[in-house]
Order: sequence, then structure tokens, then C-alpha cells
Amino acid sequence: MEFTYGGITPDKDSVSYKIKVNTDKPIEEVHLALKETDAGGKTVEQTTVVWQNIVRSTQQPIENGKTYEAQTVLDPGAVKAQCTLKEVIFKDGTRWTAH
Repeated sequence: MEFTYGGITPDKDSVSYKIKVNTDKPIEEVHLALKETDAGGKTVEQTTVVWQNIVRSTQQPIENGKTYEAQTVLDPGAVKAQCTLKEVIFKDGTRWTAH
């Protein structure tokens, strides 16, 4: 799994990221650690983003060899954000955790 954080979108409403799958093991979902801060550096939100490749309200397979581009909405008070890969949950219930 390769994760690329793209930063805050030009409209300042979201963060963008790419997830590239390079494993044959079927993936259920990907967890990202997101920390948002205001102009003074104070944390306004710190959460786990769960990405599941949902298209038009339906979860789609996460396929090996594909790169997925996605966005997550920011808290209205956030002006900076950090986003990192936290863990991958496989369909068989096992997990891979980033260190």
C-alpha cells in the first residue's frame, strides 16, 4: 500500500490523498490519521478517516494495481492539516499497522 498526502485542496474545504494498492490480499478498508489545526496552531480536529472506496453510496472492491484518489472534508476552522496512513484492514480480518 502506498499513501500520498496531497494537502489541502485549492478551495480550502478538503484534504486530498492517493492510495495505491500493491497487494493481492483483499482489502476491506484503509484508516488514515488526520489532524487539523487552526491559524494559531491549535488542534481543531484529530480523528481517524475510514476510506472504503464508496462510489455512489455503494462500496466497491479495492483492487490490486489501482490508484484511488479521494478527499475528506476539513473542519471549517482548520487552515492546516496532516494526514498519514494508519492501518489497512483486510477482508479476512487481519490488519497491517503503520509504525
